[in-house]
Amino acid sequence: MKNLKWVGIILLAILLFAMFATTVAMAGGDEAEQFNYGFWSIIPPVVAIGLAFATHRPILSLFIGIWTGQYIYEALPLFAKGEVGKGLYAFFTSFFHVFSQRIVGVLADSWYIGIITFTLMIGGLLGIINRSGGMWAIADALARKARNSSTAQVFAAIMGVVIFFDDYANSLLVGNTMRPITDKFRVSREKLAYIVDSTAAPVASLALISTWIAYEVGVIADALRNNGFGDKIANAAYTVFLQSIPYRFYSLLALVLLFTLAITSRDYATMYKAEIRARKEGKVYRDGAQLPISKEISELSKPEGVPLRPINAWLPILVLIIGTIWALWVTAGGGATYANYLKDFSGNSFKALTYTFGDADASIALVWAVAAATAVAAIMVLWQKIMNAGEIVDAWIDGTKSMMVAVIILTIAWALGSINGDLGTSLYVVGLVESWLPASVLPLGIFLSAALISFATGTSWGTMAILMPIAIGLAGKFYGTDAVGVMHLATIGAVLTGAVFGDHCSPVSDTTILSSMASACDHMDHVNTQIPYSLTAATVAAVVGFLFVKFIPVWILLIIGAAVIIAIVYFFGKPVPNLTVEELEKLDK
Repeated sequence: MKNLKWVGIILLAILLFAMFATTVAMAGGDEAEQFNYGFWSIIPPVVAIGLAFATHRPILSLFIGIWTGQYIYEALPLFAKGEVGKGLYAFFTSFFHVFSQRIVGVLADSWYIGIITFTLMIGGLLGIINRSGGMWAIADALARKARNSSTAQVFAAIMGVVIFFDDYANSLLVGNTMRPITDKFRVSREKLAYIVDSTAAPVASLALISTWIAYEVGVIADALRNNGFGDKIANAAYTVFLQSIPYRFYSLLALVLLFTLAITSRDYATMYKAEIRARKEGKVYRDGAQLPISKEISELSKPEGVPLRPINAWLPILVLIIGTIWALWVTAGGGATYANYLKDFSGNSFKALTYTFGDADASIALVWAVAAATAVAAIMVLWQKIMNAGEIVDAWIDGTKSMMVAVIILTIAWALGSINGDLGTSLYVVGLVESWLPASVLPLGIFLSAALISFATGTSWGTMAILMPIAIGLAGKFYGTDAVGVMHLATIGAVLTGAVFGDHCSPVSDTTILSSMASACDHMDHVNTQIPYSLTAATVAAVVGFLFVKFIPVWILLIIGAAVIIAIVYFFGKPVPNLTVEELEKLDK
């Protein structure tokens, strides 16, 4: 009944919006006819995010957000032409167009379908590994080394940093591998999801070799070239990228916060409540939580009569990691592409290597890698006579089924991103701040703009594409175009790290969804517990970093920022029981 009440409220709100939009659009006349959606462009993400927090129903909330956006997209131009009847009728036709245009459009894109295929296949791989007993063997081995709840979290964080080359692979691999270990030490699923999410986009965006780097360098180069900096500076965009790394205050401080929390075993805000529940009650997720994968997968028990051999898990995972790197190289063009870049960059082998990996098709590479890992896992269990061919297929299918909820959420989140793009949401937000931003605080204003855009749209790359040309253009206007100085680097870093903020914590971000899925955590529980930590890192980045970057050397600001983060954890954080193996054994009896 409670959910039906929310559905009724949502539908009533949309109907009232339709009536209000009719009045406003008719009054707007010629202005609305230009298809400049203006203020209305921010309504879909506001509706989706607001309802997600209010209802804890991400699928329903995202769908309502898409429907609202599709209606705005179709109806306002009709109202502007005076076609009121058609505008009202669009309330109904837009519902069907959500499926035929938005969702089908997403599924027709090879990149998106590649990520969906990878997600389903990694579920199948994990289904085989779990049935083989390999994951339990690794969990037991790590659990013997992880002597308490704190070290279990540190191991998860370190694993997240090590898998730096792709944020999707990072999220799915770290969450699924570490979940049995963190469950054993009564670390909440919310905390695991936070660890996974904090070492996905923030790490991939900083890595010198990753699926992100060519895109980041590309948007920097284009913006420099098109804003009067000249070809010489534009051609050095990779160097500019490297120089901007110390100015990625949010990404760097988010990692400092993560490791401080894990090492000290302290938490605050909503995460503290989740951790206390897990430690004292043994409930790693709250009662009534909606897990984005099936409970049969998230609560697997040890298979009976199966020898627990770690190799049955770590070898397929190793194949997945090495296979991803190999497949990225192959899809990028391999040696031929590397040779071309080596020639272009006058023999700079490291720069040529990073650009080569940046040209890779990550979605295809990930599918190839997980296919190879699945084949290895299947051959191993057949060789050891743990399962026959039919049982392997059943285990694989069960694993893919466990990922269906996450695939649905990912699909509709991407569809929401599509409608936001058509409505010009990002451009509208940029326009709000562009006209009044003073030169002295340009990096701060750009960071806040990037954070807001990425949170509303859930896309870091889209935010970079929209905001980088504007940010570099303003930096050139304020600070000159003869060279790239501190304020230019701070402005560029503000775009790149501000874009990561939304990708890190927005409820409509694909990596946030993947982190919830891989950690088997209720999606909105993950968002609600992570946001206080994300806002902490963002606030310190803004106030300590970007506000004073013009006056204080960046390395001093990073030290001060890290010290402030540590102080916040000790001042606001409360100790969470750091359960040891011996204490857990007593509690389990």
